[in-house]
Amino acid sequence: MSKKSILKSIVDYDQAIALNPENGSAYYNRGRAKYKLDDYDGAVTDSTQAIALTPDFAVNYLYRGLAKSKLGDHHGAKADFDRAIALKPDYAAAYGSRGRAKSALGDHHGAIADFSWVIDFDPENAGAYLGRGRAKFALDDHDGYEADRKRATELDPTLKD
Repeated sequence: MSKKSILKSIVDYDQAIALNPENGSAYYNRGRAKYKLDDYDGAVTDSTQAIALTPDFAVNYLYRGLAKSKLGDHHGAKADFDRAIALKPDYAAAYGSRGRAKSALGDHHGAIADFSWVIDFDPENAGAYLGRGRAKFALDDHDGYEADRKRATELDPTLKD
């Protein structure tokens, strides 16, 4: 999707919100569009509004957490990923995102657990192997890192570490 079409989408969501300010889905979609444009503050603001209107929609927490991660708020991001998982216990994207947040916070054992959950759920998830391998490396498990990195690149040769 081009930047121009994303900007047009934001205008459309602005209009939808003007017509119905209680439209949580419009805030969610506008927040995702802002995220794609690297407007992470705007994405957090819109996701927060979407959460206020639809508090049981797990994906709202996922996107707000992703934006918070980009802003360096890993504690806030982890809390949002925790909430997404509480609402949708089989939410693999939230587990992988929480694993990255835990790694950023220095909780490498917790990150390994989250990435392992994703791998159990989806054994073909190259990103989960790479994330788990990085967490193992941080714990000086260089053999574990190499095994996971190797598996990640077998699944997706374009991955860079």
